[in-house]
Amino acid sequence: MTVANHEAWLLLLPGRRLMHCAIEAHGYGAARDAYESMPSSCQETGSTQFLLFKIALRSLDLDTAKRCLDNVCNGPSKDIAILYACALEAQSMGNKDIILKVLSQLLEQADTTTPPEGANLPAIYRTMIRLILSDIQENKAVESGILDTLYSIFRKALNNAIKSKTTCEAAADGTSKSMWSTDEYDWFSRNSYNLALRALQHWPPQYALHFSQLCVQFIKLYPSESCSEEELENLNLRRSFCDYICASTCIALARGREKMEDQLRDYGDARKSIISFREIREKLHPRLTEQSQKDFGERYLGLLSHEFEACVHLEVWDALPGIVEEVAEFGQLQPLRRIGDMILCADAPTATFLLVLENLINHCLRIEKHKIDKIARWVRVLLQKSLQGDLDRAERLVYQILDICQRRAVKRKFC
Repeated sequence: MTVANHEAWLLLLPGRRLMHCAIEAHGYGAARDAYESMPSSCQETGSTQFLLFKIALRSLDLDTAKRCLDNVCNGPSKDIAILYACALEAQSMGNKDIILKVLSQLLEQADTTTPPEGANLPAIYRTMIRLILSDIQENKAVESGILDTLYSIFRKALNNAIKSKTTCEAAADGTSKSMWSTDEYDWFSRNSYNLALRALQHWPPQYALHFSQLCVQFIKLYPSESCSEEELENLNLRRSFCDYICASTCIALARGREKMEDQLRDYGDARKSIISFREIREKLHPRLTEQSQKDFGERYLGLLSHEFEACVHLEVWDALPGIVEEVAEFGQLQPLRRIGDMILCADAPTATFLLVLENLINHCLRIEKHKIDKIARWVRVLLQKSLQGDLDRAERLVYQILDICQRRAVKRKFC
């Protein structure tokens, strides 16, 4: 049954007809009397509860309105068309709390029930999000419960969008039409992105992570074949920044975890985001301006240190030498030193440990023009470890140190 036909159907019984007439005449007391005169079996039906809901809203009896919603949702029929009618009624009356409650109930039912004809689930999600956002002021402390509710609505919207897209793609004859358009994807990705930025400044870090991940997932739903090059570039830029937020936040969360399982999950998520960022950077780099390339590079350099840390904890040892080479391309000493400190504390296989440390020493010497003072500790550790099983590397290192010492001696002689 559609929402449009519902009110006509509910007037078939005399008691309901009396309630309806009283409501139209603004006689809410008379409407309640008509309700009270009905047998309990009629009072408990969803249609009668809808009329009582209208009476309660218009007489500002919000407790009764909420009870009516609960009765509609928990009643034997659970007619979702009645819930939609309640939603329209609450929206027409402009009561924010009741609108949120009825829409929440509606979405719970929509997970397991086919919406009536003409229902627009994306619009319901957007309405709920706007209502919640209207209560969240800039720079204002927000209760975690409100943020959890907001995230939950975005999450349900994403799940519904994925389900709808999958259903449409599975329908080979093209008979299934999705309620989710590209404009809908854009609205949800933009708003989740904006919330991620707000979370960075004002909310606990997990919300920056949650909303960034949501933005990435909505961007993945875009039909790339229908997007222009400029649109795809903007989407990739937005996604890259979300990947950056996700990776940085996951690393920060991982460092504070008490359970190893949670820590490894965060490090794993961080690495996935960094890999995604790397792919987008490679794709966009030729088309970016010089300043944009510089900004991208600075963010990427920071992520490489995070990736090294994640790989150490995840014991992805084969990835470490490649990360060192990528960091070295930037020609900056400090990131190499951070990586050096990490490898010294890592329980890496000996071969990996020696290779990474030797490469770090060589890159630092190249950048510092053979100044060994700041990496003397690395040299000692590498020599000690090499003497335990890799004599060729130890010999190579000794000759390298001797060469550096000779250069310094010559330099002093002519100074």
